[in-house]
Amino acid sequence: MSPKKSKNDPLDDVVERLVGLIARVRKRQAAVTQVHGVTMLQFTAIQALRQAGDINITQLAKRLHLNQSTVSSLIDRMERDGLVRRVQSSADRRSVKLRLTDKADDIGQALPDSPLVFFRHLLDALTPEEQASLGKILVKIESRFETELSRIDSLFPLASKEREAG
Repeated sequence: MSPKKSKNDPLDDVVERLVGLIARVRKRQAAVTQVHGVTMLQFTAIQALRQAGDINITQLAKRLHLNQSTVSSLIDRMERDGLVRRVQSSADRRSVKLRLTDKADDIGQALPDSPLVFFRHLLDALTPEEQASLGKILVKIESRFETELSRIDSLFPLASKEREAG
């Protein structure tokens, strides 16, 4: 059982604000993408491909912070929906690049910035020193996050398999 927090615990306020910001961004993006008939993940992939140009599935997976099989399934659906095409590289016939269709490019132009760009705009309000401090803090949080995931995975092996899959 965790210790009781006082009503004025600053950590509670920080957590509530972070979770609230993320929830509001996701809710807003979901509403906008629904109007254009794409999922949030498709929207994020469209924005990443618009930014990067023709890249392969491995490169897109890295940009989206997802595993390759998840992105491969996403691209299959997007190809079926007429949003992306697989194009064989002229330099290396074994290499396949992803290219947005005109339909996806039109959707990408109509949609607002991706959450990554949106958060970047928000963080522009910080001074360079504040950005550096926040970066150091986030590294510590990420490290703790990985430690906690490892702990949970050791207690619940199924959770680690689900995490690897998605």
